[in-house]
Amino acid sequence: MKRVLALCLLVAGCSDGEAEMFADMSPPERASYGAIKAFDRCMEPHIEAAKLQKKLSDQQVDEIGLKCPKELEQVAQAMAKRPLSSFHGSISRDEWISDFDKRVAHYRTSFAGSFGCELRSGGCPVL
Repeated sequence: MKRVLALCLLVAGCSDGEAEMFADMSPPERASYGAIKAFDRCMEPHIEAAKLQKKLSDQQVDEIGLKCPKELEQVAQAMAKRPLSSFHGSISRDEWISDFDKRVAHYRTSFAGSFGCELRSGGCPVL
C-alpha cells in the first residue's frame, strides 16, 4: 500500500498540469489543443533539420510549415470549429472571421507560418 501511495504521489508530482488544464476546457478547446500538439510533434524533426541547414530562403522557410499536411489541416479545422466564446476574449467580435472556410484558411496559413521566426535570421520577436 505504501508503494502504491508513493507511486501516486510521484506521478502527481511529475504532472505537467495537463489534466487540470483539460478539466477547464470545452470539448472544442480540447480538440484544438490535441491537434496543435500533434502538429507540433510532427513538425519538430522538420524544424530541427531546417535549423541545421545554413541560410534558408524565405520560400524554403514558408514551405517548412507544409511538411505535415494532414496535421496542419486537422489543426486548422479544429481551431475553426471553436466558437468565439471559447477564445475567452483573445479574439474580439470585430476580429472574428464569420465564414467557416475563410477561418480554416486563416488558421492553415497561421499555423503553417508559425515556425518561420525560428528559422529566419533575427529570430522570434520577444513579446
